Amino acid sequence: LRLRATLVDRTITAQTIIIIVFDEKSLAASGRWPWSRQKVATMVNNLADAGVAVVAFDILFSEPERNPADSVTQHLEANNIVAPPILLKARDALDADAIFAASLNSTDVVLGILFQGDASITQGELPFSVVKSEGISDLSKMTRISFNNYESNIKILQSQTPGSGFINASYDGDGIIRRAALVAEYNGQFYPSLALEAARLLTLTDSIDMEIAHVGSGIQQITGVKWGKELIETDSVGRVLIPYRGDRNSFPYISASDVLNGNFAPEMFEGAVVFVGTSAVGLGDLRSTPVGLTYPGVEIHANVLEGLLAPEILPYQPDWWEAAVGITLIVLGVFCVFLFPTIGPLSLSITVIVLLVLT
Repeated sequence: LRLRATLVDRTITAQTIIIIVFDEKSLAASGRWPWSRQKVATMVNNLADAGVAVVAFDILFSEPERNPADSVTQHLEANNIVAPPILLKARDALDADAIFAASLNSTDVVLGILFQGDASITQGELPFSVVKSEGISDLSKMTRISFNNYESNIKILQSQTPGSGFINASYDGDGIIRRAALVAEYNGQFYPSLALEAARLLTLTDSIDMEIAHVGSGIQQITGVKWGKELIETDSVGRVLIPYRGDRNSFPYISASDVLNGNFAPEMFEGAVVFVGTSAVGLGDLRSTPVGLTYPGVEIHANVLEGLLAPEILPYQPDWWEAAVGITLIVLGVFCVFLFPTIGPLSLSITVIVLLVLT
C-alpha cells in the first residue's frame, strides 16, 4: 500500500527503455511460439537499423533449431533416396541458428541465462563472466546467492553475443517479487543479472566489481556492485529493492510482430534499451509483484535497469532492518500494554492511529 501510494512521485529517467513482447497479437499474426530464429534475427536487424543501443532477451535459446534441409534429407535417406545436391547447398541458407548468430553482431545483444538449484540440469554454453571477485578470501564463508547448475544458450549464439545475464527471479517468503539479485554465484564464479549486464553494455564498461565487507569470524558479505564510477548498494547477498514505476505497461510495449514487419517509428528506438520477452498468458512468464499479481517478468528487468541507471530512485534497506522492526514492535507492545488501560476510548483511538502512521 505504501509503495502504491508513492508511485505518483516516482522519478522517470531520461533513458528510453522499451519492451518488446511475444503477445497474443504476435502469436496470431506470425505463428505460434517458439518462432523460428530467422524471424528473431530479422527483429534484431530491424532494431539495429533503428539505432537501438542494447537488446536484452529475457528468453533462452538452449537447444538448436532443427534445419528443414536436414529433416528432408533424413526423410529421403530413410526411403533409400539420395538427396539432391541443391538440397545440401540450401542447408546453410536455411540454418536459422547461424542466421540469428550473425544478427547478434549488428548491435549490443544480451542473452539470458537461467541458473538452477537442481544439479542434474546442464544445458547450453556458459559464458565468460565479467564480474570481478578478487576480494573474496573464502567462498564458503561468504553470504551469496548460489546455484548448482544452469541453462544457457547454444554455443553458436553464446560465442557471438557481447553479454549475458541471468534471468532468475528472487521471491520473498510470500511469493511476491520485491527484490532483484544483481549477482549470483555458480561454481566459484559470479555472474551479472540481465539488467546489470544491459547497464554495463549501455555505459561501455568492461567489467563489474563487487564491493565486499568483512563482518567478523571470517565471514564476508556483498555490500554493493560497481561498474565504471557507478556504485549500487545491495543487501548482503547482492540484491536490491525493485523501484517499480507502476502497474504493468508502465514502460512502452510493442508487439514482436510489429517489429518483425517494420510497423514502428524508427526514431522512438534511437539510443534505447530494449527488453524482449513474453506476455501471452499461455507462455507462463507472469509474476506476482506489489504492483500487480499478473505482472510480465520482462518488465521487472526494465524496472531494475532504470534503478541502476538512476540510483537515487533505488530504495535502500539495510540488513539490520528486520531486527529493528522486531525491537520496535516489542517496545511498542510493552508501551501499549501499560498505556491502554489508563486512557479512555477517544484517546485510545487517537493513540492507535498515531502509532500506525508513525510506524
